[in-house]
Amino acid sequence: MFIKCLIIFSFLIILALIPIPLKISLEVKDKKVHIKLFNKSINLHNQRKQNLHKNIKSNKIKYINLLSRYKSSNFKSNISIDTYIEHGSNDASLTAISYGTLNSFFYILYSLLQNIFKIKHYNLKIVPNFNKTILHLKIRCIIYINMAQVINILFMYRKSIKEVKAKEWLHS
Repeated sequence: MFIKCLIIFSFLIILALIPIPLKISLEVKDKKVHIKLFNKSINLHNQRKQNLHKNIKSNKIKYINLLSRYKSSNFKSNISIDTYIEHGSNDASLTAISYGTLNSFFYILYSLLQNIFKIKHYNLKIVPNFNKTILHLKIRCIIYINMAQVINILFMYRKSIKEVKAKEWLHS
């Protein structure tokens, strides 16, 4: 009996520490958006719009509090990102300006992602097309997360909710 419990416990420990790759793909081409999660397509057009929460301010504070906790944590998930953008317009100067803007935007995004994830691979390819109007965007990312990180995030979220409720109670 003890050996069975030991085997099950060790299996659960190993399972909690093995990272699970979460594959997400986004593609925008010809004004159509395709999202894939684990190679299964998600159709955005058939989903109904959900009602927004009435308490947007407290939700915003919860997430900001959670994000600040997660930034200071050393227990972050790994991420791998490949981005391909082909863009253009008939105006060459507008295409050149948008090329520089896109480059700067994605490197600002890189620094923001560094606060949340450990970035293992980041590939950005921007191709300007000066002859035709086009926007083709492909983003493929893999987030490696294990059960221990999920549990840690849930505990941080719970603490954030308690802090926000305590602050709301004090102010009311």
